[in-house]
Amino acid sequence: MSKISDKSTGVSDSSERPLIDSAWAQFEALAAGRKPPLFGVRHSLVIPGYRILREIHRGGQGVVYQAMQESTHRKVAIKVLKEGPLADLTELTRFDREVDILSRLNHPHIVAIHDRGLAAGHAFFVMDYVPGRPLDAYVAGADLSTREILELFRKMCEAVNVAHLRGVIHRDLKPGNTRIDDEGEPHILDFGLAKLTRDAASSAAPMTITGQFVGSLPWASPEQAEGQSDLVDIRTDVYSLGVILYQLLTGTFPYPVSGQMNDVVHSIVHANPIRPSMHARNLDRDVEVILLKCLEKEPERRYQSAGELARDIQRFMNEEPIEARPASSIYQLRQFARRNKIMIAAAAAVFAALALGTTVSTFGFIRATRAEKIAVQRSEESVRAAEKAATINSFLQEMLSSVDPAKALGREVTIRQALDEAATKIESGSLKNQPAVEADLRSTIGMAYHALGHYPQADQHVRTALALRRRTPAPADSALAAELVNMAEIASSQGRHIERESFQREALAIFHRLHAGDHQDVAGSLQGLAASLRSQGRLAEAEPQYVAALEMRRRLYGTEHIEVAQSLNSLALLAQNNNDLETAERLFREALAMRRKLLGEAHPVVADALNNLANLFQLRRRFLEAEPLLREALQMRRNLFGDEHPATAQSLNNLGWVMIEQKDIAAAEPLLCEALAIWQKTLPPVHIDIAIVSDQICQILLKQNNYSEAETLIRNSLAIREALQPPTHPRRLGTMALLGEALARQQKFEEAETLLLKAYDGFKGQPPSNLKNDTLTKLIQIYDWWNKTEEAAEWRAVQQQTPSAAP
Repeated sequence: MSKISDKSTGVSDSSERPLIDSAWAQFEALAAGRKPPLFGVRHSLVIPGYRILREIHRGGQGVVYQAMQESTHRKVAIKVLKEGPLADLTELTRFDREVDILSRLNHPHIVAIHDRGLAAGHAFFVMDYVPGRPLDAYVAGADLSTREILELFRKMCEAVNVAHLRGVIHRDLKPGNTRIDDEGEPHILDFGLAKLTRDAASSAAPMTITGQFVGSLPWASPEQAEGQSDLVDIRTDVYSLGVILYQLLTGTFPYPVSGQMNDVVHSIVHANPIRPSMHARNLDRDVEVILLKCLEKEPERRYQSAGELARDIQRFMNEEPIEARPASSIYQLRQFARRNKIMIAAAAAVFAALALGTTVSTFGFIRATRAEKIAVQRSEESVRAAEKAATINSFLQEMLSSVDPAKALGREVTIRQALDEAATKIESGSLKNQPAVEADLRSTIGMAYHALGHYPQADQHVRTALALRRRTPAPADSALAAELVNMAEIASSQGRHIERESFQREALAIFHRLHAGDHQDVAGSLQGLAASLRSQGRLAEAEPQYVAALEMRRRLYGTEHIEVAQSLNSLALLAQNNNDLETAERLFREALAMRRKLLGEAHPVVADALNNLANLFQLRRRFLEAEPLLREALQMRRNLFGDEHPATAQSLNNLGWVMIEQKDIAAAEPLLCEALAIWQKTLPPVHIDIAIVSDQICQILLKQNNYSEAETLIRNSLAIREALQPPTHPRRLGTMALLGEALARQQKFEEAETLLLKAYDGFKGQPPSNLKNDTLTKLIQIYDWWNKTEEAAEWRAVQQQTPSAAP
């Protein structure tokens, strides 16, 4: 703002006086050779659209205010570059860098950016306002247990890992840069000193030079403290996370961090951390091992990512062996004992009774002998598990080392390279004598391909893993069942629903044998079987399976759980298929609210829920309600999966459909064409999604009078549906009717009539629906175009007697 007036700022005369005074203060400071104060200190800074409430924080680079967004009355935080128009190039570049970095991060535990601009020469950006306290103050005042601290810290690690996968190194992680909200959830703040892993390829000026320290010294890594900026990478953040966790669990630092700067740097670089258990006597040995691994002086000896650290913490909390220590048989057995306290206690009681000289009956002796054999067997199993884990770890380390780590942070092409390297190695036959290891690795590689949308590669590896598991001596076990579930998921993604049903039924039978009562695997298999039946249009068979899964999950988890939300969502889809749209909407809304609460605002499952509710709105012709949900889901999927993933294509297709219904063909066409290009690239030629988007594009071509091209496209779509869907499936019948319209518009009336009569006959006995009504309308139209007035009149009479679909 170059001029202060009502017109330019929208403020009253009483607001202008502080601005003028502040500008005069800047002029006086410059004249005296001093740095001027922040323009508009505290509440006198005016940012259009926002009302400044108070100052929250003042740092070296900027000032953060709490403000009210006037259009939404939502509280936000605004960071303002402190030096304003007098900021040098480095300060401006670093400020712009923070805006760029925050804009690429989308995670519920990382503060989100919403707006940026310039006010009175001061650069600013608007971000989430997170009420609450800094991490250390929250932990000190909340009287948390060790497990509660670890769970909070694990969420922080996962958020930092997301930043790493987006190519961002924070470089200033400390308790003050993590705020805990009123719900006890962490939020990572202040990326002002962050470094991009691809700086070397950037045209931006470098933020640091070798020998320059950047960060907060007490939490800095050795390479950071020495100013070795060329050695700073994601493992630098891992070290800082280790210092934070050490501080949270012990109340102090791992070495002295007060005094002269040179002394502190020497401590960080050379002093071995004091064992955490010296400060916290009751600290578990595994937690100590995790902490000390984070604080290794050499980066290659630390956890290699924040994700690795988060997973090891989760293993500890699950009472599973952590990866930070050698997996010895004694250690594995001790972990087994921790997870099976009742059985071990019973065995110990037997041996204690024997040691005391208690008279033992023959039956008791046999029981004790059996218990001893079981213990020996468990020990041998632990040794085998350790050897298997060592082989897998070696394979994965070699796999990851084949990819340049400077390029392996979050880009799908690099992940694909790593998977291809692993696939090549496993096909070489080096593991042919270790079928269990090969099966585990193929399963992992296959499902990773599946997550990236590379379905043929996924199918190859998981199918081979399944064959390997079938050849084991005891095939009816959980590993085989889990592989069958994986294979069912891959079959579903490729539209092979009959094959999917077969896999699900076999998995369910195994889980029933393994688990007598309620169990999460049984519930999951019931859910999967129901989904495969619904996809084939066998709705009456699917319903009892869905209901059984929901009831079991509620008994297992209670009324609010992510698995319960999945069951609610599935029952909503079933209700939608049965044209019970009121029930469907209620269940979709319940599932979406539960998923948002449990998973946050940036999760694939939340995107699915948004998409499903929007689809229902489309069916009810509430397009203005559907469009924003679909746009939110599309953006979420682009951020999570990238621009060439099948899930992204699904959102593009659904949004394109809504734009068609709103008569905005110009907006719909590029969305649908992009979706078709993605699906043709990532899916097999015979896949239901290709048929779906082809139907939508065909409607556009018909509106554009491009009937010949529409006919070609819709014939391919119908061929796909005939291969995948039963003859009376509503969508197959709808596509048949659409082909009839394309033919009729080219005056191919005989063939069009045959198709439309066949399609309408297929709808007999089905409940009213828009597809059924549209088919009837098309039939009337072709008789009008064909000048068969009597036939047209007869079918109009039928239409008048046909119930309308639900709104």
